[in-house]
Amino acid sequence: MRGGETKALTREASASSSTAPARYTQVAAVTLIGVCLVCGLYYVYRYPFRISDPSTSPTYGSTPTWLQVGKYVLLAAIQLPVIAWGMWVVLTRRARLTRRELLLAVLALYAAGRASAAGLAGGGHNALDVVAPVVSVVPIALAVALGAGPDWPRRVGRICLVAASALLLAHALANVAEILMWHITGRLPALAYRVGLKRFGGVWDDPNSTAGFSAAFLVFLACRRVRMAAPLAAALVAAAILNVAVAVAYSAVLGVAAGLAVLFIVRRPHVVRNLVILLVAAVLLVPAAPHVVDLLAHIPGLGLSSKRESFSERLHLRTYIASPGSPAGWIFGATRSHQFEDAYGDWLLATGIVGLALLLGLIVWSVYSVRRSREFGWAAPTVVAVAVPSIFIPHLAIFPIAAIFLLSLSIPASFMERERERATASRSIRQRARGRRPGDIWRARVRGARR
Repeated sequence: MRGGETKALTREASASSSTAPARYTQVAAVTLIGVCLVCGLYYVYRYPFRISDPSTSPTYGSTPTWLQVGKYVLLAAIQLPVIAWGMWVVLTRRARLTRRELLLAVLALYAAGRASAAGLAGGGHNALDVVAPVVSVVPIALAVALGAGPDWPRRVGRICLVAASALLLAHALANVAEILMWHITGRLPALAYRVGLKRFGGVWDDPNSTAGFSAAFLVFLACRRVRMAAPLAAALVAAAILNVAVAVAYSAVLGVAAGLAVLFIVRRPHVVRNLVILLVAAVLLVPAAPHVVDLLAHIPGLGLSSKRESFSERLHLRTYIASPGSPAGWIFGATRSHQFEDAYGDWLLATGIVGLALLLGLIVWSVYSVRRSREFGWAAPTVVAVAVPSIFIPHLAIFPIAAIFLLSLSIPASFMERERERATASRSIRQRARGRRPGDIWRARVRGARR
């Protein structure tokens, strides 16, 4: 084949796996930084101004509506330019969405539409509260995907690692400050009682979310393949353990155990053996968990007696599952929904089986997309470290941990899908340059096998 034809084929293959313009890629990266800042720092007002949910925080006042809605307005304003530019990129076919990213877009549109319809029908804002943390960051997840190029793991990975590490250390410092304030002045954080258990929730003033984030980061550190100075790694591990400990969150311990279990299973070459070992350990240890909790609750000074009832409720799933009512409610979501301590139950009530299936399908598809990646080997264990505790704590229906979860889930999957597209296009051009059509080698192997 002549050189001119080869160059034409190269341009054709590049176009088939094209990405957005370079300037758009830069705007997407800057927008991602802005989204990370909002997710990490928006709730910094809670502890200084004692604003949260009075039903769970007896020493706090109610959060004004404008503050509750403000985070989503801010996220929308930050993402608006990249949303408009991204639509132009797709419409002009500079880049396209993969099937998994189309599923993500469908999930966002359906969840937002269903929750809005429930609100307009007089069902209140509970459904919107459930889906908004995920839906609010879908635009930046798709924008980053459209701009994904060969250097994106390095660029986006650095942004996310620095942001997550800084947030983890900020949580630890906030916890130390709050503990000192409690000892010196008697000031209590959210989810703490003057007589009873004292729990500390870092910058977010939310023990469960802060502990869940720290648990996922611990699993990430166990999986990491990035170079990191030993003192920094030790500081991050210590900060994560501190955050989990002062939050007194069993769900975080479960998340670490689940994430490390997945890591243990997928580490080759003994996948089957590792799976058998974990199954045997689960059969032996899980029945003993209630007795261990009961034993700890009776130890003076630990203040864990109030956690015994909470653990029992989660163990028996009491108040964690509710029926949507009518067949239409089961399929599309209840008109009036309530928020429980189960993220999947919340999604079922808010969006029905359709919305829950879309969410679970997205999680499974995203993990499957990075299954063979050494660079993103942390993705599956870290996702499991958040997804499994969400059975008992609504991580996937709470801002900002649900938003962080979606970004951590979707961005690695998008990069791997585009890497495969580029590899397929490159392989196609090499075959066509040698005078073969893309399927010729496969057909020849099939014919040889039949003979």
